Formats: sequence, structure tokens, C-alpha cells
Amino acid sequence: MHWTGVLVHRRIPMSARVTEDLPCVGCGYNLRGQLATGRCSECGAEVGKSLFVLAKRDLVAGCLRSAGKSYLAWLALCIACLSPLLLWTPSLAAIIIAIGAAWRAITYSILVRWGALSHLPVIGSRLRLLWICSVLELAASLAWLVTAVVLGNLLAASGARIYDMVFAAWLTFSLASALAAGWLGIAFAAMFGYDWMALEFKLQMGSVVVAVITWLILLFMAISSAKTLGVAVAWLVCTLMSSLAMIFTAVSMIHLSNAAAQADDDLEEFVR
Repeated sequence: MHWTGVLVHRRIPMSARVTEDLPCVGCGYNLRGQLATGRCSECGAEVGKSLFVLAKRDLVAGCLRSAGKSYLAWLALCIACLSPLLLWTPSLAAIIIAIGAAWRAITYSILVRWGALSHLPVIGSRLRLLWICSVLELAASLAWLVTAVVLGNLLAASGARIYDMVFAAWLTFSLASALAAGWLGIAFAAMFGYDWMALEFKLQMGSVVVAVITWLILLFMAISSAKTLGVAVAWLVCTLMSSLAMIFTAVSMIHLSNAAAQADDDLEEFVR
């Protein structure tokens, strides 16, 4: 039996039923009226899994808040755009972004290792995916930092191509990480029963998709050898949309951390 089911049996009478709207963490089905010690009538998941959603509420809330704030490091990318003639700005932006990526990867590692979330259906698998994306993002950001420092002052075409390839890899993994964060946020919102938060994360994912589309347009223009001015404008638009998407991600993750901090683990509120 799942550990949450054991807690339910210890604290709740066998005849107790869920009296409030409570989404199943396995499928989202409303568990109102179900036996607290029983199983979801739709997917068979133990009702106890939905009653005890956060075993380490403070740890989860703190990590989600830290991860949310780390996305603001993305704003450093605007430094390179606002000062394109200064050769040191790409290196400075790469340093700040690499620090943010490292902070984020460490935070998600803590959640996976000590957050007591991996056992939860839906939440566990999406958290592991987000952790993998964050590790790949960190590796790409470190590679970008190295190339920015080593190749930043090189004007050779070969050096510029290497820099562009590494930067493209970093941007791809960063946007993938933001999408994974939104996907996890939707699962958390369903677990907490917050429809407005699910909508917020859907909008967040939509903003990231828009950033991905602008990135693909920029990539197509660069490959097709479009005019330099057109590529520069596309680059500015891509940077703006990506930065806005990351700000949206940061705000949504902070809202999620607040919801996690307020999650009530008192079973008596839900059953009678």
C-alpha cells in the first residue's frame, strides 16, 4: 500500500468519505463522495494520494520559489542586445545566465531527491523530465559561457559559427525547460484544484511556444542567408519574446510556490 494510504487508515475511519471537491492526482477525477480509504473509481489510484499531496510542503514551496526567481536571469540576454557593439556584453550575459541555470538545476535536483514528489503519479514523471531539461540547459549554458569567453573576440568565420551553434543549443534547451516547467505547473494546479493556476500555466506555455516560433523564424532567416538587417530585427523580436516568456514562467512558478506553501495537509477538512 502507498504510504499516504497508510496514513489515511491510521487517521480516518473506514467509513469516512471525501466531502469537498478534490481532484485525483492520477487522473483529475473529482473524488467527492469517494471513501477516503478507497480508490479512485476512474483510474484506481488510492484516494490517500490525493489527500496527502505534499509531505514536505515547506521544502517544495521554497524550491519552487527559488526556481521561479532563477528564470529572471534570462533578462541578462537583453544586455547583449542593448549593447551590441561592446564585445564584453555576451560574456557578461553568459555568466549571469549560467549562474541562473546552475541555481535552477540544483533546485530541481533537491526536489527530485528530497521533495517526496517522485512517488506521486503525473507529478513525479513531469518533475523528472523538468530536471533532465534543466541539466541539459545547464550544460548548454556552460558551453555558451566558454565559447563567449574564448571566441568572443575572434572574428574568424569558423569561430562565429561555433558560437552560433552553441548559442542555438542553449536557447533550445532553455525554451524546452520552460515548457517542461509549465507542464509540471499544470499538474500541480490540478492536484491543488486551482483552475485559475492551470489556466495561468497554459498561457505561460503559450508564451513559450510563441518564443519558439520566433526562434525558428530567426533560425530559418539565418540559414537562408537573409539580409543582415532582417536577421537583426528577428533577433531582437526573438529576445523580447523569449524574455517575456521567462518572466511569465518566473511569475507562474512563484504563484505555484505560494499555493504549495498554503497547501493544507489536514485530512479532516476534506473527509467526514
